[in-house]
Amino acid sequence: MRKLLKKKRVYIDTNIYIYVALKHPDFYRKCYNVLDMLVSKEFTGYGSHLVLFELFGALSKIDVDAAYEAVNSYLNFPLTMLEVNRDTLTYAREIAMLARVTYDSLHAAPIAQNDIDLVVTEDLEN
Repeated sequence: MRKLLKKKRVYIDTNIYIYVALKHPDFYRKCYNVLDMLVSKEFTGYGSHLVLFELFGALSKIDVDAAYEAVNSYLNFPLTMLEVNRDTLTYAREIAMLARVTYDSLHAAPIAQNDIDLVVTEDLEN
């Protein structure tokens, strides 16, 4: 994975942060390694406020204090936040119509608009 990510522009999906926060038995180590590479600046990391909202929403169902800590940690990562504006929403609509991807089209649109090289995710269904 290190070779794949090195010196690339990388968007990190919400589930990577969730699996680290919850110490998921199957995914924790690999997800932690991605975040460690981000902190070490082995690649240029990108995120969005959509990730922040999803992270807080998912974790607050389990523990509100843990969710609060997780989103504060997220804001401390060396990430460039991708903006979501009207053009992004138009782009997301097109992605949703063409690919039949709904919610994740809001992630895909700013990724495409900003020429991000890779998306790191464990969400293989969408």
